[in-house]
Amino acid sequence: MTASQPFTKTWRITNVGTCTWTTSYVVYFDSGNSMSGAATYSFPNSVAPGQTVDISVPLVAPNSTGDFTGSWKFRAPNGDQFGVGANGGVPVTVVIKVVTVPTPKDPNTVYDFIKNFCDAQWRTNAGTISCPSQGVDFKNGAIMRTYSPILESGSKDDEGALVTVPATGGDGMIRGQYPSFKVHAGDHIAGTLLCSGNYDKCDVTFEILAQEKGSDTKTSLGTWSKKLDHSVLPIDIDLTAYDGKSMIFYLKVSSNGNSNGDVAQWMAIRITHP
Repeated sequence: MTASQPFTKTWRITNVGTCTWTTSYVVYFDSGNSMSGAATYSFPNSVAPGQTVDISVPLVAPNSTGDFTGSWKFRAPNGDQFGVGANGGVPVTVVIKVVTVPTPKDPNTVYDFIKNFCDAQWRTNAGTISCPSQGVDFKNGAIMRTYSPILESGSKDDEGALVTVPATGGDGMIRGQYPSFKVHAGDHIAGTLLCSGNYDKCDVTFEILAQEKGSDTKTSLGTWSKKLDHSVLPIDIDLTAYDGKSMIFYLKVSSNGNSNGDVAQWMAIRITHP
């Protein structure tokens, strides 16, 4: 399965009890990985004792590779919880293996910052952070990847994106230092900058810096301020001036004030050779 791939899980369950399951019964997420599922889903129809029902839930594979398991149980309208098995206490499960991430939509991509995001060293004003983060963390900062980014309009896209969250503080920032990359004439850094549509207080400055391997000098390739205003900022930086050089690139986001609500996305950020 591919990261962020939508799929449907169906369990076929037989009512071995004495009560009819009505559409007021629900299947609910119990433990493990929810795979972007809702907290509960109603039964599709009434199920009398002895009858069988197919219960389906729409899910989305996680954004990273690996093995994932989610456990679900059932709940009656009176709050009684139950599962399957001889004693009715075993949850039903969904088990998947994510083996690949989506390839960039740009066929000229020569380096994908999104695919390789955990090859970078990520730090905030609060210190170094691990990659990937487990969720949005305004106190310590966060770095995550998604292949279904929420646009500022609230709709979802199907491009890959880095989700970056600066740490709390007047100098709140997050910065990723990528491994060196040998630049060729005609290479460009391209992508789209935006806030996450879930966070209307987002107010940040994006910056890309370059440093030749073996040098201590960092050069800013551009800064872009962004608030949530239902727009996006496309960027395109010609790297020809660095032809033949091994360059270290930094992706940085700084808060323009209070960092609470600053969730900044680098969508389709890549080095391309058009």
